[in-house]
Amino acid sequence: MLMIRAAQTVTLAERFERDVLPHLTRVYRGALCLTGDPEAAEDLVAEAFARAYRAFPRRRTGLRLEAWLFRILVSAHRERRGAGRPAACGAIGGQPPVRRALRELPEDLRFAVYLAAVNGFSYREIAQVTGTSTETVAARIRAARGALRCRLSVDQERP
Repeated sequence: MLMIRAAQTVTLAERFERDVLPHLTRVYRGALCLTGDPEAAEDLVAEAFARAYRAFPRRRTGLRLEAWLFRILVSAHRERRGAGRPAACGAIGGQPPVRRALRELPEDLRFAVYLAAVNGFSYREIAQVTGTSTETVAARIRAARGALRCRLSVDQERP
């Protein structure tokens, strides 16, 4: 007996939901790293995912999906900052020393080290996400690690 299966057509919305939405939590954490404010991070993620949905049919496969989403997030964040919205620093007091030290880093250093350490992005992917060179990424991560080492050693010396 020959079984004929009807061709299943998957809509754009279904593909987006299947492929992109599983990355929502990680992208939100990245937005939180950028903004330092949960409400601003939610707004930024909503904007980034709306942009991603519009661009999804034209997405090229040269960049890992998660890195593509972070690139859109960074672009939306830069546009918001350019529109006069200040960068939030987030609460620092009462946080664990490592988190406090991270929050005290300049945004470009903090985000580069976050993408590498937390998300496991390669320097090449981070360069694509942030629109910089791999040399710039390496310099930022080196500077961030040095600053973290310094800040954490100072925290340990305090009574």
